[in-house]
Amino acid sequence: FRDKILTDSSFKEDIFIFLKENIGGFNRTKFQFDSALKIQVTKEDIENRNKAILLEGQINKMKFAQELKKERLISNFDQIRISLQLLFIFILLFYVLRPFIWLLKWSFNTLKQAK
Repeated sequence: FRDKILTDSSFKEDIFIFLKENIGGFNRTKFQFDSALKIQVTKEDIENRNKAILLEGQINKMKFAQELKKERLISNFDQIRISLQLLFIFILLFYVLRPFIWLLKWSFNTLKQAK
């Protein structure tokens, strides 16, 4: 089809007139139409485009992974804050459980002495 348009100028004229009259969004000049027809896409162009699409996909995956890693990282301030909170909780638990630990030690000592 492209070859016929390029070789037969009257066919090219007819198509240009048809597009101008029937397609509302077609607003190219005759020169733009002719130069658009002369552009040929080769297999190499198609391969390069496919490679570019694959590379864009890989770049997007890497950016997404990078953002996930940034979100997962905890700042130094947050690490210190969480560590202090955990230390406070462990000290509180140990203080609350201290009498029970003494009670267990006393009961084991009493059972050993009773034997």
